[in-house]
Amino acid sequence: MTSIGEVGGGGAVPWPIGPVALVVNPYATRSTTGARATAVRALEPLGLERVVISRSPGAVAEEVHSAIADGVRMIASLGGDGIVAEVAGALAGTDVVVVPLPAGGTNVFARAVGWPSDLESALAQIPHGTSHAQTARLRLGRLRAGNNDRVVVINVGFGVDAETVHWVEAHPRLKQRLRQAAFVIGAWRSGAMFAREPARLSVSVDGGEPIDAATLLVACGSPYTFLGHRPLDLVPGAAFNDELAWRALVHMSVKNATAAVIGGLSGRELGTSAIVGGRFRTSLSVHSEPAVAIQCDGEPIGWHADATVEPGPSLHTLLPHRPV
Repeated sequence: MTSIGEVGGGGAVPWPIGPVALVVNPYATRSTTGARATAVRALEPLGLERVVISRSPGAVAEEVHSAIADGVRMIASLGGDGIVAEVAGALAGTDVVVVPLPAGGTNVFARAVGWPSDLESALAQIPHGTSHAQTARLRLGRLRAGNNDRVVVINVGFGVDAETVHWVEAHPRLKQRLRQAAFVIGAWRSGAMFAREPARLSVSVDGGEPIDAATLLVACGSPYTFLGHRPLDLVPGAAFNDELAWRALVHMSVKNATAAVIGGLSGRELGTSAIVGGRFRTSLSVHSEPAVAIQCDGEPIGWHADATVEPGPSLHTLLPHRPV
């Protein structure tokens, strides 16, 4: 996983705790009424001033800007990677600190930064009784596709990965019941579909010559995702710094996809010509005929013929406190 000492911005710096606002995604997998009450109790001693319930995408920015105008210096997000991305988009260009409280299905961003995967353990690692906490500035990404202009906190997927997310989100009861097992089922389904009818992606990295690919992943940090407690590092080299990392399958097959997953679980490069990738500093552009499915931070954003990913704003993020 990413070492915070490796990220752009000079690593951890001290920051005063509070005042705090809590932003909640009530539809996240583990964002229950009890979870919200637990978060409120833990944050009240730090100066919790307001609780914002996000009922629809894009509704968070105005509330976050209002909280900042009222003097809030720390935003706790309760949910998964999607609500972290919404808050990050609202905080671009500010010094306000984000606390990513895990209440989603996977919580990749929070866990990649070092927070535990369960809420109560995470709340226990927010500094209490001290005037300062440790923070880091993490470089994120930005995705533009059709009418979408989004901050990326974890990853963007084109093809198999995105078709899997679209399928899982279209089956909410299955997602609620099986959680990550639903993504495994969806991934094998989408992989088999693409093996029969592969997408045709033309990928240009930092303005270079286009590369043909069947499926593509872009990541801000490591790991790309988790399978249970195990990190799945499908895009090695991503470190929340000024360069984003990418990996693509040139030829889509069950064999090649399995090799990529085995490499991601083992942390080893498998050296197959079917997998290409690297890092980029300015932009990565994708053209697809027909339009290809795209996901951003685990949320489906439709099918698009053209898209661009580039380094985005930095996110001022609280680091977990582990007493010696």
